[in-house]
Amino acid sequence: MAKTVYLKIINKCNHKHPVYDEPIIAFLYDYSSKKISYFNFLHQDVEINSTWDKFKNKIKNYKIFVINKKKYKYLLEDLELNDVNSIQFCNEGNTFESEWSNPLMLNDFINDHNLAIPFVKHQSDFENELDSFAREIKSSKYDVYSFKFFNNLLSDTLYEIEKNGIKLNLEEFEKFYPDKKYENYAYTQYNIYNPTGRPSNNFDGINYVALNKDNGCRKSFVSRYDNGYYLMVDFTGFHPYIVSSLINYKVPDEETIYEHLAKKYYNIVNVTSDDISKAKKLTMVNLYGDIKKDYLKIEFFKKTDELKNKYWETFLRKGYVESPIYKRKITNHHIKDANKNKLFSYIIQATETEYGINSLDRCIKFAGDKKRRCKHNRSRN
Repeated sequence: MAKTVYLKIINKCNHKHPVYDEPIIAFLYDYSSKKISYFNFLHQDVEINSTWDKFKNKIKNYKIFVINKKKYKYLLEDLELNDVNSIQFCNEGNTFESEWSNPLMLNDFINDHNLAIPFVKHQSDFENELDSFAREIKSSKYDVYSFKFFNNLLSDTLYEIEKNGIKLNLEEFEKFYPDKKYENYAYTQYNIYNPTGRPSNNFDGINYVALNKDNGCRKSFVSRYDNGYYLMVDFTGFHPYIVSSLINYKVPDEETIYEHLAKKYYNIVNVTSDDISKAKKLTMVNLYGDIKKDYLKIEFFKKTDELKNKYWETFLRKGYVESPIYKRKITNHHIKDANKNKLFSYIIQATETEYGINSLDRCIKFAGDKKRRCKHNRSRN
């Protein structure tokens, strides 16, 4: 049986993106023997007792618990990594943080500052993590569906996107981000542990989810391919369509859901762009708030109200509901001051994320297969 361990790796810096950073020490806790061991690659305080390659080979068949699997995949891409935060977030709705002492009061943005921090402080931080949570996390009970969604699907899929970086038009980029000194590519970091399940994406003070649409900053990011381009995919009425799927309501193929609902709202046959615009606002108000009595006569909202009530009754009775696709538990640990409408909003956003991640995963596998075929064909020619 493979060893099960808790691993903490100390890189040279805490502020660099993992794609640029380098490991200097690794600490291991063996759950069977209850022993701690360390592997020093670069720190000057103690004897260097391993190389990085030897260490990777030593642990290649281990079952490894870490904080932030996605970050560790940059160093240990093919190993069995289990994020303790996938367990903690599923159970309690919060996450653990790594212990980082800074006795010399060094600025985190000084390069290689972890080499200046004494080895014994790094060791002490690791032991504090063990005492706080790591010794017990292996035996924690958790929901398997929820764990697999965060640990396997979300972490792995978003890592595949992150690791490639975003090609920059440096001339444009420096106009909008003059304090950033990047070379050719920017790298982002997804945070997957948000209450709604919807990931955020930012790094080094840039929020990539909320780039300004009007000031031209988006021209900073370009395709890495000659004559390439970015393709943005958007869905008309994604949330209402999600709800229609959940309530088994068929929207006619020849019209969008907003056109369809506009006809119901205003009792008309032909709709204008103004009707559609008003229908969008009415739909959002009624989906995320109390459905007005007049609209309960519309089958879409009648069924939506029934589903809202069903979810809320389940939540009150069990203390959780399950997301529709991956059966991830949404508990009172994930929602503060829960009510029927807030719960329904979380369910829709969780479902949106699960649909989106599924699509991304399929796209990555599809593109990866094409790359393998191209390499195979070139090798034969």
